[in-house]
Amino acid sequence: MSLFDEKKEPYMFMANFIEPRESKNFKLIHRIANTEDVARMKSSNFRNWAEYRDFREGTYVILKHRTGGIIMSDTPMEVNTNYRINHSAYGKILIAGLGIGMVLMKIQDNPNVKEITIIEREKEIIDLVASQLPLNNKVRIINSDIFLWRPEKGTKYDVIYFDIWDNICSDNYEEMKYLHRQFRKYLKKKDTGAWMDSWRKEDCRDLYFEDSLYSRESGMEVLRIKLEEAHKIKEIVSSQKSKIKL
Repeated sequence: MSLFDEKKEPYMFMANFIEPRESKNFKLIHRIANTEDVARMKSSNFRNWAEYRDFREGTYVILKHRTGGIIMSDTPMEVNTNYRINHSAYGKILIAGLGIGMVLMKIQDNPNVKEITIIEREKEIIDLVASQLPLNNKVRIINSDIFLWRPEKGTKYDVIYFDIWDNICSDNYEEMKYLHRQFRKYLKKKDTGAWMDSWRKEDCRDLYFEDSLYSRESGMEVLRIKLEEAHKIKEIVSSQKSKIKL
């Protein structure tokens, strides 16, 4: 089942707001997807069909490192994997990571959203992206590292969302756990409906436990080999002692 409902929510192409630009370390580009691109994308991601089934022709915005790595885009995969923040945002919100501002644009006009604070580490990204977006007065963008920044004493949020990773891996899960621990005290009580989450946390958690299981299995295999070697050495020593007695 798709998470995206075209009838209720027309697709928001960020190319309508953001033009291609470059800075010292980052660049915004437009990528046109044609019919062949759509077919190739859907067929190459058959294992994650729900995330890519809405991929369609159009002009997409991609934020990249100048070295080539993609940080964020506005493909339907990004929409679907940010479903919770896009559809359950309300009240006072803290988001780590600006990206291309897609999430921000989707929630700022929500009447249930009262205030949005964005923490973005890269000043260049703020200059490239935020300067092009029609942001309203609910939005405040702070240039800081979420691992170092903390809200003022007594501040509480209804929603806290971390979206600072550009890939999915087990190492991200350790960072997510750390951030959730550090910011738990800034979240309103759960009985108020408040929530905290990270982009693709479940996927990173699954990889984390898979890697942990593999490490344990590898460790057991190393132990087995060492025990076999020790047993062989013991047999050799025992055999040498028998020869000496003879």
